[in-house]
Amino acid sequence: MEFKDVLNRYMERTGCSARDLAERSGLSTATISRYRSGDRVPEADSRQLENLAKGIAAIAAEKKIREMEEEAVRQALSEQAQGPGIEIEKLRLNFDTLLKTLSVSVSDLARFLSYDPSYLSRIRKGQRKLSDPQKFTADAFLKLDAKTEGTRRSILSSLPLYTADDELVFQVLRDNRVSEKNQIRIMEHIAFQRELTEEILSHDSIFEAYPNFSKDEFAQYPMTLSLAGAFYEEDIVYTYEQYREHLEMMKRFSQMHKNYHIEENKSPAFRHIQILIHEGSWAIVSKEKTPAIHFVIRHPKMREAMENITMPIVEGEEYK
Repeated sequence: MEFKDVLNRYMERTGCSARDLAERSGLSTATISRYRSGDRVPEADSRQLENLAKGIAAIAAEKKIREMEEEAVRQALSEQAQGPGIEIEKLRLNFDTLLKTLSVSVSDLARFLSYDPSYLSRIRKGQRKLSDPQKFTADAFLKLDAKTEGTRRSILSSLPLYTADDELVFQVLRDNRVSEKNQIRIMEHIAFQRELTEEILSHDSIFEAYPNFSKDEFAQYPMTLSLAGAFYEEDIVYTYEQYREHLEMMKRFSQMHKNYHIEENKSPAFRHIQILIHEGSWAIVSKEKTPAIHFVIRHPKMREAMENITMPIVEGEEYK
């Protein structure tokens, strides 16, 4: 039985809809729909799973359904939350496609990632299960790509975390009451980003267009930390002062790295969409707000269109 099966069974027994559960759990209906379809699976010790259990138990209590206390629901969901069997097959197919697309052997990838080749071979054959297959595949792709030549360009919806001091990031995480375990996870992700960026800057240039908001604009559309690449499932927001402090750090980072170039984007077309481009290779369109979604574009004509994209100057809320 998979996580989606357990969740759907509880929803059927309580007779609740995705909207009902969203109201009780505090999660979005889109997130719950992805859990129900199997597109996403929360971590066993995540706040999302805890809120799901609370929501289901609350609905069951209202309808006087017995043997559906919060702890029992949480335990049942947790048992399937580490990645169901279908994700092993998805990982195997995605990993195999990655190797074929980049024309990389398992032994070469193992050397780049500092993994045991036999371990990667078992993943490719579907004989090994990972707790976070999405992140593994993304990290493997990015680490391999960082060693290849080509200018990188980005249209950002948030500031790149590899340009921020750790002290500032920790302050933002504490202000948002992020658990110590997740703080470590996020800092590891940022360290990985810095490693990739330094590798790219050693042989090529990076050009990034960043959003520059007034205090009033920021109050209307608070900026979140750029954690789509970490597949982190909660939005973590800056204060305006923290955003401005990070912006100054980004400018200093540019001054310290001759191949790193930044440009102010005064009229961002999208509030939570970023576009990353490796000229001549690929383009990635990512949704920053949870749940994170990434579209990788490799088709030559579509990629060229993304490379030559000109963002419209917009007013109001049409392009949020």
